[in-house]
Amino acid sequence: MVEERSFKKSALGGFNRKDVIAYIEELMTMIQTLRAENKRKDERINDLERKLAVYEEACSASSVMKSEEEIDSESIFNEIDKILLKYLGKEE
Repeated sequence: MVEERSFKKSALGGFNRKDVIAYIEELMTMIQTLRAENKRKDERINDLERKLAVYEEACSASSVMKSEEEIDSESIFNEIDKILLKYLGKEE
């Protein structure tokens, strides 16, 4: 976080202009860094949410398939492949 900062007094009263401007620029850099980090995290969260939805759909499909009849693992993997292709936008 930002540490407490003190500024030199200027000859005419108030604070030293260069010190204040440097501090503001430092804060702006920190804000830009935090915004970029936040954007990367939001993108990562969205990606993980999409992957979770695919996983949940695959799990649901495999449980439905199992309940209908005894299916071998190859059939389940084929169904998962279809779902993943759908997720990637490469539907057959």
